Amino acid sequence: MHPTRDPKDLTLLEVLNLPLSTGQFKEWRDKKRPYRYYDTPDGQDIEKKLFVAAKYGLGFGTFLSIMDTSLYSNHLSFYAMMSRVAMFIVPSTAMFTSYAAVSYTALKLRGKDDVFNNALGGVVAGSIYGVWIKSGRLGYTVSVILALAGAAHKHANDLGFKPFNLDNVIKEYGNHRDPFQDSSLVPIGEKGWTTGHD
Repeated sequence: MHPTRDPKDLTLLEVLNLPLSTGQFKEWRDKKRPYRYYDTPDGQDIEKKLFVAAKYGLGFGTFLSIMDTSLYSNHLSFYAMMSRVAMFIVPSTAMFTSYAAVSYTALKLRGKDDVFNNALGGVVAGSIYGVWIKSGRLGYTVSVILALAGAAHKHANDLGFKPFNLDNVIKEYGNHRDPFQDSSLVPIGEKGWTTGHD
């Protein structure tokens, strides 16, 4: 492989097997990266933030519905299966988007960018869960848990701590599709091996 070639000229197989430490490819990859929730500060780009939240909610709801329809529920018709799928997708998407919308609205109304806005978003998302499950006690419990989780995530992001950041993982010998994976926490240093002819 030629790391000096323009990444746009590489074939798909070369891109998949290209070491991610190549600077030019890393710059190209970062340009193509989709928008993440905290790419812009809170209070900006609400449309993008809502789209990202809806995407996460849709993915989470799809995962839950696949687990439910394939492992738990016994459906006699396609309509029954699709109504069961919608029963998971709609509330989870509503929870994620309401978290983003309420956090944004609280920020605009209060004029302060702090953890209370995200905690309020977590309370509303947990309330939607309680309505979905039809249990006030469980809705209250999930509201408190999501409020604490939202506040902790906002606080960690403000401090610059990224708990699930995969950008700094050492990928010297390829990516997750390669048989040559480097799972070490530190780079491999100089070996003391000789050829035996010294």
